[in-house]
Amino acid sequence: MVYIAKYRAACISASVLFISLALTLAFRPQLIYWLFELQGNAASDVLSMRAGMLFLGLSFLAWSGRNAPTKEFRQCIARVMQVLFIALICAGIYELYKGTVGHGIWIAIGGEAVFLALFSHLYITEQ
Repeated sequence: MVYIAKYRAACISASVLFISLALTLAFRPQLIYWLFELQGNAASDVLSMRAGMLFLGLSFLAWSGRNAPTKEFRQCIARVMQVLFIALICAGIYELYKGTVGHGIWIAIGGEAVFLALFSHLYITEQ
């Protein structure tokens, strides 16, 4: 029962993170541009809006998955989250290495690493 509570809390936390990102990317992308030291323009605004819609879908996935009834379903959600956060971390480090983004990316990478560790722990624990 403790595992289910931790899994549920992780999914709800991820859902809140994703909806926050969705709203920020869709309606206030300048905050992300400032944090990552990027120049905004019409093209980046369009891509930001579209990325926001992807995060909206991920928020719905995490929220819907919080009450996953079976071990297999919970592991699937945890694995999806692991892949997502690994990909975001790698993309952030790559863009930092290229010099495309500023050091503010470390805030995002740190948060992503926390969620990666959390969902990895949940995945391993339920095995």
